[in-house]
Amino acid sequence: MRKFYLLLVSLFVSLAGGSGTLRAQFRGDIRMTCKRLDVDRDDSLRLEFEFLIRNRAVNTCQSWTFVPELSTADGKHFRYFPRVVINGRNRRRMTDRRNRLTRRFWSEEQPYQTVNVADEEQTLVDYAAAVPYEEWMGGASLKLQEVLASCGGKRQLLTVALGDRIAFPALEPYVPQVSVVYCEPGPESKQRLVKGEAFLDFQVGRSAILPDFRHNGEELGKIRAVIDRIRRDGDGEITDIFIEGYASPDGNAERNAGLSLARAKALKDYLQRAYALPEGIFRVSSVGEDWSGLRQLVEESDLPDRERVLRIIDGPLTPDGKEQALRATGRTWQRLLTDIFPQLRHVDYQVRYDLRDYTFEESLSVAEHAPEKLSQMELYRIAVSYASDSARYHGFFDRILELYPDDPAANINAAASLLQRGDAAAAERCLDHAAGAIAAPDAAMASAFANNRGAALLLENRLDEAEPLLRRAADAGRAEARRNLEELERKRGDNARLERYRNISQ
Repeated sequence: MRKFYLLLVSLFVSLAGGSGTLRAQFRGDIRMTCKRLDVDRDDSLRLEFEFLIRNRAVNTCQSWTFVPELSTADGKHFRYFPRVVINGRNRRRMTDRRNRLTRRFWSEEQPYQTVNVADEEQTLVDYAAAVPYEEWMGGASLKLQEVLASCGGKRQLLTVALGDRIAFPALEPYVPQVSVVYCEPGPESKQRLVKGEAFLDFQVGRSAILPDFRHNGEELGKIRAVIDRIRRDGDGEITDIFIEGYASPDGNAERNAGLSLARAKALKDYLQRAYALPEGIFRVSSVGEDWSGLRQLVEESDLPDRERVLRIIDGPLTPDGKEQALRATGRTWQRLLTDIFPQLRHVDYQVRYDLRDYTFEESLSVAEHAPEKLSQMELYRIAVSYASDSARYHGFFDRILELYPDDPAANINAAASLLQRGDAAAAERCLDHAAGAIAAPDAAMASAFANNRGAALLLENRLDEAEPLLRRAADAGRAEARRNLEELERKRGDNARLERYRNISQ
C-alpha cells in the first residue's frame, strides 16, 4: 500500500491561484498520510489515515471537515467513511452552543474525531475505519472530500483524488487447522522373531557339522550371536527355533532332499548340544534342491547363456532332467558350479522369543537403546507423555510405524502425526496401508480412520470427498470430526473469496 502525503495548506493556496488573501487565513498546517486501504481475510475493507494537525490549522471561527470517500468512476457506487472535524476556538464554542439549544448533537451521526486546535500545540489523529467489503469496491478509488467552513457561513468545497486502489491480501489459500484422532493400541503378545541363513560347508556326501571346516566357524557364529544376545539380555525367553535346509541342484534330486534335511538336523543337534536347549523348541524341515533360489541368482547374474538357463529352469523337465540340460551348456555349467551353486547350500533359521513387559520408567530407558523390545502400547505411552507439538512426540510415532509397519493402529497414528505436521500426502499413504487391516467390529478405529482420512483430504482441498468421511466420524461421536467440518466450511468460504479476488484482479 503506497503512502499518500498531503500538505493541505499548499493545496488550498494553489487552487486559489496563489492568492495571498487565502494564505493569510491559515497560521498552521495539516499533514495527512494514507497508511492503509486493503481487505482483511475476514472480508473487511480497512482504511487507515494519520492526521498531524499543527498549531492553529484553522483560525478561531473556522472548521475543517474531512470525509474519506470510496467511489467508482461512474458514480454509481460510493461509500463515505466517518469524518474528522477540526474546529477553531470560537467555532467549537458556537457548535457546542448550537448543539445544546437544538439537540442536534444527539440526532447527527458523530464524527470519527473532533479536534479543537490551539496555539503552540499539535494533535496526532490515528484514523482507522472498517466496512464490509462489497464486490464493486474492487474497481473503486479513494478520494478525500473536504469542507472548510469560515465566518459568516462561507463554505469552500474541495475534492482530492488520492488515487489509491484497494490492496487485496496475497492470494494465499487458508490452511485448515485439522483435528486428528489417535488410537490407543490394543494388547499384544510381545513375541519377536529373528531370521538368518548360514552357508555351512560339509564334506562331500557328509552331513556332520565341523565347526573348523572352511568358513563354518564364521557362519555358526551368526546364529550363536542371536541366541547369545537373547539369553544374555535376560528380558527374553526363546520359545521356538525353526531350521530349514537347502541343497544345490547338482546331483540326484532325491539324494539332495535327504542331504538337505540331514544337514538341517545336524545344525539342530549342534545348537542343542551347545546350549542344552530342550528338544521341544526345535522344528526342522528341508526344501531339497533350491530351484527358486537358483532362478533368482541367475536372473541377477551376467551369465552368457542366462536366458537359455532361465528357460531350462522354468521348463517342464524333472529336477534331474533340468540338471542334465544345464550340464549340456558347457562353460556356463562350470560357472554355475563355481559361482552360484555354493550360495544354494544353506540352512535358514528363525529364532522366536518372548519379551517381558516393562513399567513406564523401564520403557523410557529401553526406548533409548533398544526400542524394538517395546510393545506398541509401551511406545505409545511414551509418545503421548511428550507435548503434542514436540519433535520427540512425532519421532516416537514415526518409530512405532517403523517397528509395526503393517499394524492399522500404527498407521492411523502415524497419519495423525503427519497431518499435524502438514504432510497430507504421507498421511494418505499410511491410511491406504491401514484401510484393509481394520477389523470390521472395531468402530473406534474405523471412526478414527474416517476422521483422519477426511482431514487429509481437507488439507488437500478435496472438500467434496472429505465431507462424507467427516460426517461419518461425527455421527460416530468424534468431536474432532465436528471441528473438521467447521474447518471445511471455512475452507469453502475461503475458496469462494479467493475466486472472487482473482476475478477482480483479472
